[in-house]
Amino acid sequence: MIGGGIAGTAAALASARGGARVTLVRFAPGATALCMGGWRGPMPTGLDTEFTAAGHEWISTSARLPAPDGSLRTFAYAATAQAAASLPASALVCGVAGLAGFRASILARLWGDEAGTELHSAEIFLDDTPSAGWSPASLAARLERQCDDLARALKEHVQTTRASTVILPAVLGIERSESVRTTLQQVTNCTIGEALAGAPSLPGWRLQTALDKLLARAGIVVENARVVDRQADRERMQTVTLQSRSGEARVVRADAFVLATGKFIGGGIEANDELRESALHLPVWLDHLGERFEHNEPLTLTNAQRTEDQPLLALGVATDDEGRPVGASGSVIYENVWLAGAVRAGHTLGDCGLGDAAVDGWSAGERAIQ
Repeated sequence: MIGGGIAGTAAALASARGGARVTLVRFAPGATALCMGGWRGPMPTGLDTEFTAAGHEWISTSARLPAPDGSLRTFAYAATAQAAASLPASALVCGVAGLAGFRASILARLWGDEAGTELHSAEIFLDDTPSAGWSPASLAARLERQCDDLARALKEHVQTTRASTVILPAVLGIERSESVRTTLQQVTNCTIGEALAGAPSLPGWRLQTALDKLLARAGIVVENARVVDRQADRERMQTVTLQSRSGEARVVRADAFVLATGKFIGGGIEANDELRESALHLPVWLDHLGERFEHNEPLTLTNAQRTEDQPLLALGVATDDEGRPVGASGSVIYENVWLAGAVRAGHTLGDCGLGDAAVDGWSAGERAIQ
């Protein structure tokens, strides 16, 4: 498996469940680690129980959840802390002084207007607030070490407003976030939820950490390296050459390969002067306006209006119905390579969610061992 996001992890888990010996190669977190705390699209059968066993439960929800841009968004599932951030009339939106990007009074008004209710707001100052303010990660680490003062301050505001739910920014810890949230709930005697997160995303980091646990539980070997070369025998991929961060190179042989390296954020697709797939050097092109583009032409392939369709975002490697890579003629390039997730042509993050990438990966992992 090449790629360590949700698509690559799902593929690895599916193959391992089928009895295969699996190695997953990844170099750095990609788009999966930017998850807001919600899950769009389906959940592969079996993957939900894997997540729960790893301590990262996904809650089925139809509620509109508050986002840091002031909007309310709907997901099929949400992480436990985000699922708790519903908007009853008695909700309190609470910010932390020194944390940029979360103005409680403004967000309470925006979310309340969209939900048709009036929300309370407050801001809490912590005595050890750095002069430069908090980053989400530094505040989360601090709350894992000590959150009693936050709990006491929240309790006072809850008693004053009689709130039944408190919505905080997504900073309640990194590895022990549920422990922090439980402490706050016990002290305040009300529901504590986190808003969805923007970048940098702690819910996304928690998801990536959960994926690491899933891989370890399944006995999957993880190689932190980059694919820098490959060898094939006609229509079958034989080996890939891995290069670690230290520069050490080694060759790995496999019977089947799944490519799930993402698009631009994950580095799976490069759109400089030439359009290229970075790991296996598969062909990349984009058919648009009756023409075939093999080189990047930003003025033609992008739209100045951000809300309009962006053809470049659909860029990827073309595949057949089985998910194998094909060339311009439509013939399969490698019979033992399957693609999953955003590296595939037509897969855009605006239309496809984590669930679509996970299902794609799970299916590729199953096909790879048939």
